[in-house]
Amino acid sequence: MIGAEVLYKWERKTGKIISFEKSSNEPMAFGNTIVFSMIECNDGNIWVATTEGLFRYNPKTGEQKLYNFDENQKNGIPQREVYTVFQDLDNNIWIATEKFLSKLTDAEKGTFHSISYHSESTFYEQVRPVIFQDSNREIWLGTKYGLLQFNPETETFKLYENHPDQPNSLNNNLIKSICADPIYPNRYLWIGTNGGLNRYDRETNSFFYYTEENGLPNNVVYGILSDSQNNLWLSTNKGLSRFNLQSGEFRNFDVNDGLQSNEFNTGAFFKSKKGELFWWYKWFELFLS
Repeated sequence: MIGAEVLYKWERKTGKIISFEKSSNEPMAFGNTIVFSMIECNDGNIWVATTEGLFRYNPKTGEQKLYNFDENQKNGIPQREVYTVFQDLDNNIWIATEKFLSKLTDAEKGTFHSISYHSESTFYEQVRPVIFQDSNREIWLGTKYGLLQFNPETETFKLYENHPDQPNSLNNNLIKSICADPIYPNRYLWIGTNGGLNRYDRETNSFFYYTEENGLPNNVVYGILSDSQNNLWLSTNKGLSRFNLQSGEFRNFDVNDGLQSNEFNTGAFFKSKKGELFWWYKWFELFLS
C-alpha cells in the first residue's frame, strides 16, 4: 500500500496501482484522507496514520475501523491528526500526534494511554512521520526541533538538539529518519536530517555527522535503509546514496543512473521482509534487492 494525498494499493504481479479514494461526499472515508505513515502488523492488519485519525484495515476481509478524535470520549485518540504509527517489540500499537505519544490499550473500545511531550505550549507538526524503537525498548521520535528519546518505563522524554557551541551535538534539528546501525545496533543510531547524516553514539552520548563536504549528494536526508551487505541507503534531494560503513565512502546515484527523479520525499521509504528497499517519489516506485 502507498500513502499520498489519498491511499493506493500496488499490485506487484500486474504493476497496477489501485486507488482507495471514494466519493468526495465522504471526506473521512478510508482512502480519502491524507496519509502520513502506515505499517503492516504481525497479524496482517494495516494501520494508517492520517489527517482524520488512525485507520485499521484488514486486507483479507476489507474490514475497516477508524479511531478518530472525540472530545467526549474518555481515553480516546487524543487529537485529530495522527502523524505516525508503529508497532513495538511487544506488539503494542503506538501513535504520535502534535502533543502526545499514545499507546493503544484496547483496539475494540478504541482507548489509548497518552503521554504529553512536555507541559509547555506545543508547536504545529512537532513530530515528523518517523518513530523507532531500539534494542533497549526505548522509543525515538523525529521532530522539527530535535530528536526525542522516550523511556516507556518512566514515561519521560529527553530532547537532543543542536547547540552551535557544542561540536558533538546534533548538527540539525529537523529529523526525517532514524535507523539502527546494521553492524553495531546496540551502540549507534543513524539520523537523517535537513543538514546531513548524523550518527549518535550511545556509549559516548555524542553525535558525528556527514554532509556534502564528506561526499553526500545533498544535505537533506529523507530516508535511511540498510541492505544485506550492511550498507546504508540514503534518499535525498539529489538522488540516492549508498554509504559504506566500513570505508566511510558514499556512492551516489541520480537520473543519469536510471532514477526517475532526483528528489525524494519525507516518510517515503520502506524495507520489506524479504530485504527489498523501496522509495516513493511523486508517481514512481523503485526497489533494490
